[in-house]
Amino acid sequence: MNSKVLCLFIFILVCSCTSQKREIEYVEFEHECSIKRISDKILVRILPSKKKHNKERIIELSYHGKSFVRKPISEKEYQNIVDSIFKISEKDSTMVFADGGSNIIEYRKGNIIKKHHSQVLNKDYNNTFYNTCELITKSAGLDITAIK
Repeated sequence: MNSKVLCLFIFILVCSCTSQKREIEYVEFEHECSIKRISDKILVRILPSKKKHNKERIIELSYHGKSFVRKPISEKEYQNIVDSIFKISEKDSTMVFADGGSNIIEYRKGNIIKKHHSQVLNKDYNNTFYNTCELITKSAGLDITAIK
């Protein structure tokens, strides 16, 4: 009898551990350049679909606080973005320059919210951060060279 209870307990423990979300819940890319225009802000969000049976991701693009684009992206495109985010090192995300814009990539995985910052979008200084921003903006239909 005790072995059955122990087996049931282990089974419930294993099921609860594997059912926890291990994937990124959302990704945000925020670009703000106050030098060009006051409050020139672009926000790209990648959110999960609200339909439970659909694993599709939705891109939201906001500019000056107004939402413009809401389109689906493929799971492969989303996975490329996630893989690129995990490649960003702390060195890439802590570059600080006196001028330029503010760029933030934020994501949530479980209860942890992680942010990567960069003051400038330049492939020579922070290649991995730049490539991740390029993937996100391309998914939203933006040209990264236009927002640098």
